[in-house]
Amino acid sequence: MPWNFMQLQLHRDAGRIDPMIGEGGLSREAALAAVQDLLDRGSTLQPQLFAGVAETWRRGAKDDTVYAGDFLWTIYQYPQGEDPTFAAMAWVEDFSQRGTGQSAAWSADPPGGGPDPQDVISRRVIGTLTGRQYPEVLPDELAPWYCYTADGGHSIVIALPRADRRPREGDVLPAPVKAVLRAGWTLTDGYVVCDLPYDPELGLDTDPSDNELDAGQPTPAPEPHVLAVGKPYNPAVSQWPDGAAELRLQPHGAEFALFLDAPAAHETTAFTKGNAEFALTATGRYLVWSYRFVNPKKSRNPAAQGPGIPWSDALWEYHRQAARHPVGLPGERGTSFALHLVLIDAATGIVKGLRLVSPPVAFADALRDAVDRQAQVPHDPAAAERDIKALYDRYSSTDILLHADARFEALRDGTTR
Repeated sequence: MPWNFMQLQLHRDAGRIDPMIGEGGLSREAALAAVQDLLDRGSTLQPQLFAGVAETWRRGAKDDTVYAGDFLWTIYQYPQGEDPTFAAMAWVEDFSQRGTGQSAAWSADPPGGGPDPQDVISRRVIGTLTGRQYPEVLPDELAPWYCYTADGGHSIVIALPRADRRPREGDVLPAPVKAVLRAGWTLTDGYVVCDLPYDPELGLDTDPSDNELDAGQPTPAPEPHVLAVGKPYNPAVSQWPDGAAELRLQPHGAEFALFLDAPAAHETTAFTKGNAEFALTATGRYLVWSYRFVNPKKSRNPAAQGPGIPWSDALWEYHRQAARHPVGLPGERGTSFALHLVLIDAATGIVKGLRLVSPPVAFADALRDAVDRQAQVPHDPAAAERDIKALYDRYSSTDILLHADARFEALRDGTTR
């Protein structure tokens, strides 16, 4: 049976429980890691309250349950194919009966009762700003799901359509109001379901012109998030697709992030200390970023006695990144730049390794040229998709290397060639 996790806030005076229930479909290890992530994040904000319980959970909590103040965290199993909320309700009901002899009073509606939009938004949407109002009258079905986010502006919180099941709280994400109004929507179990283009690594792929930010009302910048080994890569996301890789090229810095489920010691060592090899193969609409990380063939370090990370590749498209982040490379032609490498445990979202390399000037300029060429090509997602499919139908990851425009290797001693 699958596992899930939940956090409960106990309002003893009011006799009420505020639940935060995971999406389900987890292994036991992933459910444990999800709670650990919540507790570790709490430790950075309120160490006196969370640090001790975070360490207790790390060592193994009795009955898979821990308490801190008015909060409780636990993991549980539920029947395959069933909404994990039902088993959560049964767990809380049993907990309440044992503690008070009375049934639990939930602050959120149980399955079938319909979600409270603003409660869902407060739990699930990061960076919302209060006191904002859409300048036009919204349809009655959309108005309760309206919010304003720091990076996207006026938004409707939606769920994307799924063929395998009905929408759940964990499916929601903010989308530009204009995009929702143009695409249309249905109301399913109280959730606004809207079919918008979505990339599992980059998120919604909507037209940047749909983002509406209030003019004359400064948007506070989010607090900077510092990358560190053992900390979340993105505090708002705790799980990523295994094997995903993302290249981000911005004027203030370049980053390559690799997501692996529970990376082994030899993979982490190869990523952080082994020889790192990169290649780029560019076309007018996209570039292929190839990579591998190699351990020395003979090493006395047990953690390095493994093959490392074999050749694979990630795709990068100018217009897809431009829809979310500024595009560019640090420095001028004829200079190198700092490339930040980040290894993340895909199952937990925790950073496992960090590294900084500087590509040779020839590679840096080849990458700048590829970015400039893509910027001149009109945005055509369908054409890019056709080109990418044709490439992978014809070549394997290693075959693509034969057509690379530039390559470089960052050696263990910190030099490049």
